[in-house]
Amino acid sequence: MKVRSQLLLLLRFLLALALCGSTAASADDFYVDPVAGNNANTGTSPATAFKTLEKARQAVDLINGGMTEDITVHLRGGIHRLSATLTLGAFIPPVAYPANRKTP
Repeated sequence: MKVRSQLLLLLRFLLALALCGSTAASADDFYVDPVAGNNANTGTSPATAFKTLEKARQAVDLINGGMTEDITVHLRGGIHRLSATLTLGAFIPPVAYPANRKTP
């Protein structure tokens, strides 16, 4: 059942990327909101943010190999809890994980 759920989530994510017009050669942004996010979301806008950093890392891994521009993971305010060490992989430079700062 867990594998089926993960496959459905992957299919939703890939469909969302296709509908947004994203290609492997363009820059991408993902959003993580530990308060209002949901890992069943696409993570491609603040309104559809992921809940966890791990989910964002998985999304980045899916598209990172063919990227020619930066990938940015926007972190919304809140406590980002980790159940294990977050491993970002060997190819880190084009991926940014900035905190989302409010402007005065």
